[in-house]
Order: sequence, then C-alpha cells, then structure tokens
Amino acid sequence: MQLSNAQELVAAAERDARACSVLMNSDPDYLGGQASFHAQQRAEKYAKAVALEVLGSYGRTHQIDDLVEAVAQAKEIEVPEEILDHAAQLSAYVTMARYPAGFEISAEDAREAIAYSDEVVGFLVDIGFGKILGMEGE
Repeated sequence: MQLSNAQELVAAAERDARACSVLMNSDPDYLGGQASFHAQQRAEKYAKAVALEVLGSYGRTHQIDDLVEAVAQAKEIEVPEEILDHAAQLSAYVTMARYPAGFEISAEDAREAIAYSDEVVGFLVDIGFGKILGMEGE
C-alpha cells in the first residue's frame, strides 16, 4: 500500500518511533525484534516521504539504502558509505522481525537498529529534507 502523501508517511513514521520507545522500555530482551522492525519502518517511511516529494513516487521497496541513494542522486548529494551500509543493514529487519525463523534479534541488535534508523533520518535532515519530515531546525 502506497500512502498518498508525505505527511501521511511522516505521521506513520512517528508512530513507529513511538512503538520503538514503548517496546524498548517494556521488555527489550523479549520485544527487541518488534522494536527493530519499527526502527526499520520508521527510516523507510521517512525515506519514502522524501522520495515522494523529491521524485514523485517511491515504488515498492523496503530497501532504505536504495531510497536514500535515489533522493540524494536527484539532489546531486553524495551519500557516505557508512550511511548506505547502515541503511542496508536496517532494511534486513523488515524480514527478520516478521519471519524470525533462524533469526534471533537481541536487545543489543534492537538498540543498533534504532541507532541506524536515527542515523538515516538524521542524514535526510542534514541534507536539507527536514522541512518535509517535520524536523526543521533540529
């Protein structure tokens, strides 16, 4: 399902951020996988909000690194390799958390996913997309 505008995506991303906080404050050892999923979803939805505004669409993808790279290329901005690497690692949580067979997501993994989500969103704000994401002046 493609949300119709950037504001809807931002609102959904903010709910994912809140879910991360609630889950990590509740029982991170037991709920780390779900927190990781919401961290991934937060970054993905923010990246899709930017893509929708910059590119007009975002396609059917969960690959945050591809979204970040596409919007950065459109603005002729180079993305640090570390951001792309962390975005790619974060993208894996969409599957790992939903289909956990063979995957164990620890509280530490969840903290890392949340940190990577913060990094990706911070990068989007730093390269000038804060207004789209409702984060002007942060």
